[in-house]
Amino acid sequence: IGYFEDAGDAGDEYNFEPPKNQEVFTTLNLKARVDVAESFGDWATLRISHRFLIPQGLTAERNRRSQRKVVCPIVTFVTLKRGVRRIEFRTVVGNNARDHRLRVAFPTGIPCRESLAESVFAVVSRPTALPEAISPFELPVSTYPQERFLIVQGDGRGVALLNKGLPEYEVTPDGVIFLTLLRCVGWLSRDDLRSRLGHAGPPYEVPEAQCPGVHTFEYALVPFRGSWQEALPWLEAEAFTRPLLGARVAPGGSMPPSASLLEVHPPQIAVSAVKWAEDGSGIVVRLWNVTGEEIAANVTFWREVKEAWETNFLEEPLKPVRVEGRRVEFGMRPCEIKTMKIHFGG
Repeated sequence: IGYFEDAGDAGDEYNFEPPKNQEVFTTLNLKARVDVAESFGDWATLRISHRFLIPQGLTAERNRRSQRKVVCPIVTFVTLKRGVRRIEFRTVVGNNARDHRLRVAFPTGIPCRESLAESVFAVVSRPTALPEAISPFELPVSTYPQERFLIVQGDGRGVALLNKGLPEYEVTPDGVIFLTLLRCVGWLSRDDLRSRLGHAGPPYEVPEAQCPGVHTFEYALVPFRGSWQEALPWLEAEAFTRPLLGARVAPGGSMPPSASLLEVHPPQIAVSAVKWAEDGSGIVVRLWNVTGEEIAANVTFWREVKEAWETNFLEEPLKPVRVEGRRVEFGMRPCEIKTMKIHFGG
């Protein structure tokens, strides 16, 4: 798992377009150098190095990849941490080629008709089969957008693939996940694509969109049993994309050795934001229900709550929320987003 696939790209910044005579290269049978980069009591890292030889770019006719090859070195660091379910990857690519798409592939061995991916305040389902064409102006594609994670599952098992800022993915019907690392093109928009009629934007050359130089990508794999709701991939994604930060503080103070600003129950309720209220009174907490089911939920704070209000996005109060000491209790509809303003006593 985690091999690399490189394909020619004759498209523009809007659409991937394979050249008429496509040629795809992978690292599947490419010998790699593997050594131990780190080895400690609580984590260890393997370093996997490839000299990936791929075409320099497209021919002048843009219908095939050039015969001249260049080396794009790829170094991947694979890290395991004690007590952490995810396998973390950091891939460093030296891009010396043009007009190509580089992806990392994870064959899961799980046949599936759909994939699931985090969107904006939602986890959405998308078919793995190529959709039927519904417009004469643009052909359907099998790649989709995502936020921090995607999921493939079946027969009581599954895999979640997390990412840091890598928004494009594809899942095939036989369960191979492709995560796009680089799309390197030289035009903002072209009008000679087979996949789209006419321009999608201004016909400008954009040489920096060829993405030359060194790039670093971070992603992680989380295998699980059961359903994705039980696997809690959004919590893994939160921990991976927003890790704890250490800070040196002065000694003293009255805080206990271990404390939490807030605790949310059940874990199917995700925290979107915690901030000071715009009017300076209290804090605002925004939550969303990851599931498609109605849930009774509560949030426990580090101190006594005086009152709590459900608000709109402008932080204007709508209705009071039940308060029990340090805890506020409320219900959430399927996929609901809820914003609450909390006032503390004392």
